[in-house]
Amino acid sequence: MAGLYALSAFCFVLTCSYRPVVHLEHYNIIMYSLGGAHCFFSFLVLVTYFLSNHPTLPSVGSIVQRIRLVANTLCKSLLTNQILLIHIIMILTLLLNSAQYSEHSNKYSQMSYTVAPTP
Repeated sequence: MAGLYALSAFCFVLTCSYRPVVHLEHYNIIMYSLGGAHCFFSFLVLVTYFLSNHPTLPSVGSIVQRIRLVANTLCKSLLTNQILLIHIIMILTLLLNSAQYSEHSNKYSQMSYTVAPTP
């Protein structure tokens, strides 16, 4: 337990007192070397994946079948959405026309008519 406290104290002192200084002329060298190491180790991970898992790629026929399935689904959903949109527009048009008709009928029902006397 005491060793854990000593290690944490050492890490605290190390992180608080040590401030790395990188000069501008060394910055590009450091970034290229770290980037190259990253690419190298990423490539090793990719090679390990292919060696250990033996992945297989799908056949051309299954890819075409999947694309057709997605295209048919999209076409059906677009057609359904267009039909739904047409119905909504029709209902809104009917509602607006009925509202305008009721405004005109209320205006004309409130008017008073006088009948002119016959000569």
